[in-house]
Amino acid sequence: MNSVSIGFSRPKTWKPLAWLIMLVEGTEYSHVFVTWHCSNINRRKIFEAVGSGIRILSNVNFKKHAEVVELYSFQVTDDQLLDIEQSAHDMTGRPYGYKALVGLGIMRTFNFINRLFGIKGHQHNPFKDGDYSQICVEAAGMVLSKFIELPNNIEDYGLLKINSISQIGEKANQEKLDRINGKVSKKN
Repeated sequence: MNSVSIGFSRPKTWKPLAWLIMLVEGTEYSHVFVTWHCSNINRRKIFEAVGSGIRILSNVNFKKHAEVVELYSFQVTDDQLLDIEQSAHDMTGRPYGYKALVGLGIMRTFNFINRLFGIKGHQHNPFKDGDYSQICVEAAGMVLSKFIELPNNIEDYGLLKINSISQIGEKANQEKLDRINGKVSKKN
């Protein structure tokens, strides 16, 4: 068995888009990523969607700019990990879904108005583009879909939805998060 983790992070320095995402979503994090250890090269990989597009990078470079807030681990078979690796590799280089991000904002606004005035129905992301581009939530959803069945369309997911699904995994404790983030705990 292999371990694949879904992580939630925020930038170490203030970034306006990350701040806005945390404000709108009401979270302590602005980003979701996927990580696993690649035994072929003996390195931990990070798979994510960022402004420059879909990419795979080293854990070391990722941690220079991000603070991990939550992390959930899942056990997957060798075949599932191979499928994840192949899918992540095939997605690398695709553009970031800026329109999808705007669409999530529109969706959130209309759904808020619907709740406020008691209007039935649920708005979906109006800027779905299938596999053409992804935001971080879609990229993480693609990985999760390799080993669990996901409800609805991942192009409608926000950070809270992907987080609630990820919580079926094993949650990392604060001590592990501190180690990941390079924080030394002080002992008496």
